[in-house]
Amino acid sequence: MRHGGLIIAAGAMVVASLPADAQSYVGTPLATPALQAAIIGAVAARLPDPAAARIRDLAPSLARNGRGYCGKASADATAAFQPFHIIADDDGSFAVLILPASGDPPGLARADAVHLLTDLGCLR
Repeated sequence: MRHGGLIIAAGAMVVASLPADAQSYVGTPLATPALQAAIIGAVAARLPDPAAARIRDLAPSLARNGRGYCGKASADATAAFQPFHIIADDDGSFAVLILPASGDPPGLARADAVHLLTDLGCLR
């Protein structure tokens, strides 16, 4: 599989702990509120000020394991929303890939990140 290495790289790239602060979410809620809260917290933890983070439009991704979700994240009320993908692992950890407005995301070339987010259904 050509993109198998990319999925592993993105999965190994970030394991986030959950911040205690609340973040804002707009969109259709996930079926499991606890999972939604954990995803929001894990994505927000990757942003400069987790308490100011805004997350929207969570939806299941095309990840084969069924544990992936797409959405959009904003660092604060003035920042643009950027697409992201998150994988929830059985042990409660998360792998998060957020596509920045410009430049490369940590540990991955921008072109590879765009390709991966497109394959996972997060970018169209």
